[in-house]
Amino acid sequence: MSEELMKKWRNAPKAELHIHLEGSIGLQTLNQLTERKGLVPIRKTPYVLDRFEDFNTVFRFLSSLLREDCFLGSCQST
Repeated sequence: MSEELMKKWRNAPKAELHIHLEGSIGLQTLNQLTERKGLVPIRKTPYVLDRFEDFNTVFRFLSSLLREDCFLGSCQST
């Protein structure tokens, strides 16, 4: 591959093609979601995933926070 082509490739915009929900929400955003649901804010990251059960617990919790359509603009609970 030519140096010019390598430079273009390095400078081209990139997109995240695969990202997991449980790893993409920062603690500040997570706490905004928990507060909207009337839950107690989380003080430290929940992303300590030693076992599949840990992963599943975090995934289900985050999914439950995002089920409300208000985050998508219509403000209707599902």
